[in-house]
Amino acid sequence: ADSGMGAGESLLCGDEGCCSAREFEENRASGRRNKQEWKGMCGIGIGLDPQLIAQSEAAVIVSLADNGPALKGGLQVGDVIQRIDDLDVDDLMQKMRSDSNVQTTMNAASMLAAALLGPEGTTVRVSVTRIVDKKMTKLTFVIPRGFLTKSSEWISPNKMNAK
Repeated sequence: ADSGMGAGESLLCGDEGCCSAREFEENRASGRRNKQEWKGMCGIGIGLDPQLIAQSEAAVIVSLADNGPALKGGLQVGDVIQRIDDLDVDDLMQKMRSDSNVQTTMNAASMLAAALLGPEGTTVRVSVTRIVDKKMTKLTFVIPRGFLTKSSEWISPNKMNAK
């Protein structure tokens, strides 16, 4: 498993599968802040670099779950996330730069994880920037959330170069 939020995201799903929409709302209503307490959550299978997030630089995809929803949906390692549904990630990074305490950083990482999680089959809209033909290009993907097992294989740049 890869380190960082991606590897952690694979632990967010219960072995029994993803939760229903009702269970998702119950989790959200319970006020749980630590998303690892959210049982049966589904994600899209991306790993983010927690160091870059902590430095308030960017939410860069550093790994993808092999055969996961994000990979199948077109996201790539190196994409920089600008927006997740209604969450403006650039704005979040700016707020972190102006208030760089540890709690703010943890809250930002938690907000990113929460935005990516949801009931199986629901979709998440992810807008990224990617270099295409030496130009920065904005792309938007609508990706269905799916169940990721604790033993999901993760693809990182090193593994991609080996293929």
